[in-house]
This record gives sequence, structure tokens and C-alpha cells, in this order.
Amino acid sequence: MSEPRATAAGQGRRVLLLVVGIAVSVLATFLVLRGMDIAQTGAILSRAQVPLLIAILGVVATQALLRAARWRLLLPRGTTGRPIPVRRVLGPMLVGYLGNALMPARLGEVVRAALIARREAISPAEAFGSAVLERIVDVFVLAALGILAALAVAAPGWMVTAAVAGALVAGVGLAVVAVAGAAAARGGKAVTAPWGGALTRIGRHVARLAAGARVIDRPSVVAGAALLTLAAWLLDATIFWLAARSLGLELAPLGAMLVSAGAVLSTAVPTAPGYVGTFELAAVAAAGAAGIVGEPALAFAVLVHVITLVPLSLAGAISLWAMGGRSLRGLTAARPTVQAAP
Repeated sequence: MSEPRATAAGQGRRVLLLVVGIAVSVLATFLVLRGMDIAQTGAILSRAQVPLLIAILGVVATQALLRAARWRLLLPRGTTGRPIPVRRVLGPMLVGYLGNALMPARLGEVVRAALIARREAISPAEAFGSAVLERIVDVFVLAALGILAALAVAAPGWMVTAAVAGALVAGVGLAVVAVAGAAAARGGKAVTAPWGGALTRIGRHVARLAAGARVIDRPSVVAGAALLTLAAWLLDATIFWLAARSLGLELAPLGAMLVSAGAVLSTAVPTAPGYVGTFELAAVAAAGAAGIVGEPALAFAVLVHVITLVPLSLAGAISLWAMGGRSLRGLTAARPTVQAAP
């Protein structure tokens, strides 16, 4: 495929993702707002207690630092032969969060991998593989917590089923990455599908990605990343618990974990930028299982969405500016910089 044709195909896919994402978000927004009193929802939001909102911002910042430390574990070493400092990982990660807020289908993950690869002069395959492995571990740990919380609060069966499905998908993904990575480490080649070139190309991409993720040869690193992930998701549940308290709503810690799992897992669905609609729909449904219904549930969902999305997006915009970029595309296309020795 020629370069102009490949570029046109890539733009076509992005447009399709955007259209599908907007359609999904519009449908989800319609479903969650149906029968709701928007004025009453706004009145509930206006009663949010500022000190607790400030506490939430502190938890969000702590969670971001934990996630940067986790990604540092999974990334290859920098040009100095030492692990990349957390401060240099944090910026690209925040820019990726900004990308997720501005682009559909979590394309910010691609942005942050490309950025860290160029800034630190590391393998793009390893950078992207580490991001994919991070997301797999994320989904597995969160889904496991969601299963426990759903069972503890006697949530509807479909919530337990959805959490189990998420854990199974993440487990299968981890197994595929591990097996393909082990084959790549032994010098194996991608399997050639006799019935079509498309499957062959998919197999080659999976092999490259798996080689970058590197699961089999560093189990202690993956275990450490899983522990940091557990801590990050417990902090996420804390955010939901504090948000409920700020609105005067009663929400048990296990209920907060259930709402956190449901809302965050919904962001895996391709949507409009910022997960608009699907986040609220999933959070309201999970909040209902935890005893919060109607307008209070909607106000709760909107509050958590705004107080987590907006500060991280602003931090991403500041990081983008600090790294000399005027746009996400321009920054990721910049020439790599050599990591300075500490």
C-alpha cells in the first residue's frame, strides 16, 4: 500500500471511530437523561462540599503518580541504561490522558507510547507493548475488584457477568501476549495463515506487540505493576466515596468500588472523546445497585467524571506545552531527545 493511500486509510478509520463513538455517546446520554430532572440534578451538584472536592483532587494527583511509577516498571530502560525517571514518564502519560479526552477510542494510549518512544529513544514496539500490557493488567485487576464488590452488595446478575467477562477478556489477552512474547523471544516467526494475508498481518502485529510487552521473562515486574494497579484502583474507589460524601449521599466503600469498576470499565467502549454518556450511564446503573438512584445518582456520576477528567486533561495540556508541543500530532512527530543522566 502506497504512503498516500495508507494515510487516507488511516484517516478514514479515525473518522469512522469518531462517528461510531459519537453515536454511542449520544445513545448513552439519551438513555441516562431519560426521565431525569436536569434542574434538580444541578441543584444537587451545587451542594457539593468544597473541602471534600479538594481532597479528591489530592487523590487524583496521587493516583497519577502511582500510574506513572507503574508504567516506568513496564518500560524498557532508557539510553543511560537506567530505568526512565518517573518525572519523565509522567509528562507523556498525562499527554496521553489529554489525548483520551480529545480523541475517540482511547487513542491517547497510542499518543503516549509514541511520545515516550521518541523522547527516550526506545523501541516503539516496546513502548506500545508496555502500554497495552498496562491496560490488560488494569482491566484484570479492576474486573476482579468489581466481581468481589458486586457479590458483596448483591448486585444484579448482569453486573457480575459483565465483571467476569472483563476479567476473562483481560486474562486471555495476558495469556496471548505471554505466549506470543515467549515465541518471539525464542526467535519464532509470526504464524502465516494459509487462508488470508489479513490474518497473517494481524499475527505479525501481535508478535511485535507481545515482544514489547515481555511478560514471561519478568514476572516480578508484572507482579509489581499489578500491586501498583491494585493501589490505584483502591484510590479510584476512594474518589467515588469522597464524591458521594461531598453530595451528602450514603455510599459504602464496597459500593464505591462497584461504581468505580462499572464506570471505568465502560470507558473501554468506543465513544466520543471524554467517554461522554457511557461513563454516566454505567455509573448511574452501578450506583443504583449500591442504593443511589435517580437525580442524585446522575449528579454523582457527573461530579466524578468532571473532577477526574478536567484536572488530568489540564495537566496533560500543561505537559504538552512544557515539552514544546503545540499539538498532539506535532509533539509525537518531534525528534527524539536523549535522556539526560541524573
